[in-house]
This record gives sequence, C-alpha cells and structure tokens, in this order.
Amino acid sequence: MSNSKSPSIVTIRLGSSWRWLLLIPAVLALLGGWFAVRWYVGNTVAEYAPEVAQGGIELARMAVRWAPGDPLTHWRLGSLEEKTFSAESLAATVSEYREAVRLSPNDYRYWMELGRALESSGDPESSEKALRRAVELAPAYSHPRWQFGNLLLREGKFEEAFNQLGRAAEADVQMRPQVFELAMRVFGGDIDQIAKVACATPAARAQFAIYLVNVQKVDEATRMWGTIAPADRRAQPALSKEMEDALIGAKQFRAVLNLRRELEPDANLPVVGQVWNGGFENPLTASLADPFGWQVNSRPAAQVTIDSLAHTGRGSLRIAFRSSSTLEKIHVSQTVVIEPGAQYRL
Repeated sequence: MSNSKSPSIVTIRLGSSWRWLLLIPAVLALLGGWFAVRWYVGNTVAEYAPEVAQGGIELARMAVRWAPGDPLTHWRLGSLEEKTFSAESLAATVSEYREAVRLSPNDYRYWMELGRALESSGDPESSEKALRRAVELAPAYSHPRWQFGNLLLREGKFEEAFNQLGRAAEADVQMRPQVFELAMRVFGGDIDQIAKVACATPAARAQFAIYLVNVQKVDEATRMWGTIAPADRRAQPALSKEMEDALIGAKQFRAVLNLRRELEPDANLPVVGQVWNGGFENPLTASLADPFGWQVNSRPAAQVTIDSLAHTGRGSLRIAFRSSSTLEKIHVSQTVVIEPGAQYRL
C-alpha cells in the first residue's frame, strides 16, 4: 500500500489473482438477470399460449423448459394436455398438476385441478384427498366445496356431499337452486330428507321454500316455511320479500296475505272475502307491487278519477267515458282473496 501525493486519496494495489474477485458480483448479476428473463418469458408464454389446435401444447412445453419452477407453466401444459382426450395425455395432465401443486402447495386452485384430473384418471380416492385439501386451504370459497361435494355425490356419500354443497351455497347463494335440484333428483322429491341434508340454517330452509314455490309445489313450500321459527322469518326480510314475490307469481294470494299478516301484524291489510279500500279512504298507489290494492290506469277513452266526500272521508270512483267505440277493457281492478267453494255477491 502506498500513499499518493493527496492526503485524501488512498491507493490500494491488488495482485493479479485478487482482481478476479471483482468479477463475481457482475457474474452473479448476469446469472440472476438471465434466470429472471427465462422465468418471465416462460410465464408469459404459458399465460398466452393458444389452444391445442393452434399449437398451444408445444408452446406450453417450451414455457415449462424456460420456467420449470413456475407452477403456472405446469398448470397450463396440464390443462392443454387434458383437452386431447387420450390416456397418455390424461397421465401427463395429472403429472403436470402434481408438479404445480408441489411448487405451490398452498394454492387451492392447483389442488382443485389435480383432484378433478385424478377422478378422470380413475383414482377417486386420491381425488378426494386433493379436493379435501383444496377445501382446507380455502374454506370460505364456494368452488372448492362445490367440486368436492359433487365428487362425494358421485361416490354415493350423500350426507357429506350435501353438507359441502350446502356450505358452498352459503358462500354463493346463486348455487342454492342447483343444490336443491340435485337433492330433488337424488332423494326422489322427499322434502323432509332434503331439508335434513341440505337446509342446515333457517335461511336455507327459507330458500328451499322459495324454490318449492317456483317448481309449483306450493303446499310443500308452505309447510317448509312453517318449520322456520317466526323470529327467524322476521330476521330474513329480503328472503320474506322473495317468498312473497314467488307466491304472487304463482297466484297464491291467500298465502301472500297470511305471510303479510305474520310480518306486519299491525298493518291495515285486506280481509278475506271483502273488497279492500272500497270507500277509497286510503290513497291509491300507482305501484303494481301490491297485488291487493286498486290498480287504476286512466286512459283518454276512459278517464278514471276519485271523487272525495269531505264530510265522510270516503270517496267514489268516477269514470268518464270518451270513446267513440266499444271499450273491450276498463283498466280498473283489484285482487280479492276469497274462501274456496264459497259464494259471493258483488
């Protein structure tokens, strides 16, 4: 070591053998960049690889060669191999999905794909293990439970299957009708058995009752609705409204009236066998949502108004006919709930 003329500069002289050490960081940086580029290229090729007919499998294989440690490349190759529908490709599919799971063991999606492929390859036991692991990794997601439940259903494990399917429907209510449809086929329309295995919560029972109305099983729907405690029914206002809409669509007006009495015990509701608001004491509403109110639609040919009598609080319906020809229909109506088999005079 020698000092230069400037006291602030120190010159260090290295032997020729030590100079090579300065190249190590540069070499490491080049290697790191090379592997990063390979990973990026492999991942991109896998993500945008075309379908099988456009040579997608070869591109996916190239992606695996470029990024063998990326689970996405193995998943993509497996998904394309699966579409060729041969025993060899199915074995390759399982192999690629296994590799994706090994590289990313906490990603439930790869476990789902592996479970599905294992069942297709004739190994339901391993498939069940894989799908059970997918559910464990994503217990709040609907799709792992849906896949697992369907596998258990095909294996004849009905109670556990509908437990999984029911919990999938709790996470995604759009699945609930499909669960009920499956249960109706599996249990031959046995309502009590379906309620036992697929309706673990009051909300599920309410949804089952709505489903039954929509498939024209109104008596069974009414019975199922009655098994829900009144407090639980009142705690589900959205489902109660959906039940009411379903009953209106099925023209089950007496059931609608009973439902309203339960939910609104102090409300001014129609009486069976009587015209409601016959004296027009209550204001008319233009909404079509109320099946029991007056439905009035004034037209130029038949202008409809209400004449109020101030001293009585009542009113009367006035229709001014201004048609030059016969009217086929006057747009004033009300739905009245009546007793079956009874006679009435209007």
